[in-house]
Amino acid sequence: MAKKRIQEKIVNSRLLFPTILIYGALLMALRWNSQPQMWMQGLSIASTTILMLALNNRYALLRVYSRMVSIAYVVLSMLLLQEPFGLDETLIPVCFAAFFFILFNAYQDRQQAGTIFYAFCMMGIASIFRPQILYFVPILWFILIVFILAFSFRTFIASLLGLLLPYWLLMGYYCYRGTPSLIFSHLTAIIQPQDFFHIVAFNEHQWATFAALALLSIIGIIHFLRNSHLDKIKIRMLYGAFMVLQLACIAFIFALPEYVSLGLRLMTIPTAILIAHFLSLTHTWLTNIAFLAITILLFLLTLYNLWIPSSLF
Repeated sequence: MAKKRIQEKIVNSRLLFPTILIYGALLMALRWNSQPQMWMQGLSIASTTILMLALNNRYALLRVYSRMVSIAYVVLSMLLLQEPFGLDETLIPVCFAAFFFILFNAYQDRQQAGTIFYAFCMMGIASIFRPQILYFVPILWFILIVFILAFSFRTFIASLLGLLLPYWLLMGYYCYRGTPSLIFSHLTAIIQPQDFFHIVAFNEHQWATFAALALLSIIGIIHFLRNSHLDKIKIRMLYGAFMVLQLACIAFIFALPEYVSLGLRLMTIPTAILIAHFLSLTHTWLTNIAFLAITILLFLLTLYNLWIPSSLF
């Protein structure tokens, strides 16, 4: 019987998930004094973690029993505890995770108009808090067509209605307050002049975090593409959707650097799924070294982000 490497022992341990949850809770507790509203970020991370767990369980994203998708998401989220956050950074990642959890249920079924409606309703809710999220909609339609294989006239109309439903409700609220014109000013925010590609607005913590997330994504993508023949066709399509989402998140960050904190939070979702596939399904001495290097890198980067101030601000 082959001796298990450190990577296999840790990744396959049932104690790893609760240990990481305690690790995350301790880090948030340490930041509580400097950021009294940390409970909002904690609630967002907890909700998204639950959705990631459900996503992995329902659609079998990994070929083996593993909680690595949720574990990776919690660890990556700790890199961003120091980033400014409000309602948009709190709720939008939850909406994105919920979107994919619902959307994947429509795989290869062009009659699932109801499912598509509810999925895009999540994006409509997200755009209420940050209208620029609507820039993702064409990419999500592309995913619906190419990877979910559920695009039809009915599902297209359902997606539009899902996007519009939160705005109909918001219009009712504004009419009740006597300020219906606010809904139009909210929507026109996406066509107002933006400070595109002004990447000098990034600080070194954001650059370091982006580089780490991009590196992990590249590792995960290369591993998946090399070994995708071992996965079912459906899983290949779902991972293809996450790869496209990752590219969209990167484009969002560089095109609208004003929202880099939000973009990095969104980027953690596909990164966690891609790197989880690598960590859970590799067993060589080289990947064992890579696992240890990734663990040390993320731990040191978390400490750097949380306790070493930026020299730019």
